[in-house]
Amino acid sequence: MYDSPTMGTMERVLQEIERALRARHMSARQASIEAVGNAELVKRLRRGEVPTVERLAALCEVLELEFYIGPPRDSAPVDEDRLGLAVETAVLALRERAEALRPGDLARLVVAAYALIGAEGPANAERVHDLIRIAAGDRE
Repeated sequence: MYDSPTMGTMERVLQEIERALRARHMSARQASIEAVGNAELVKRLRRGEVPTVERLAALCEVLELEFYIGPPRDSAPVDEDRLGLAVETAVLALRERAEALRPGDLARLVVAAYALIGAEGPANAERVHDLIRIAAGDRE
């Protein structure tokens, strides 16, 4: 392994990649091929090699992981009531959908719903429901 200050970060990145592989029941080989057309990407990560940004971003896309570089994110605590309403709204909007959304898509919808539900949450719930219904492909 490389002895560099980035290794702690790369170890955490690899942990997330391993979790995503397990969650998607995907082999490292399959994910590597889908990402970069080469079966060795995850194998090399496991050996401690640091990939290019482009290769890592491609792997994250295949595994539905967010690839983020920027200022620290707001880590304010989640308002459980707002989150509950956002999840409930998403579930109601997607209940009749014959085809389930991928977990990453559903998560993005819940986050969008959470962001829209303000202090007057129930008043915004119908707008959030419409947004999610449209995002889910329901054109009614």
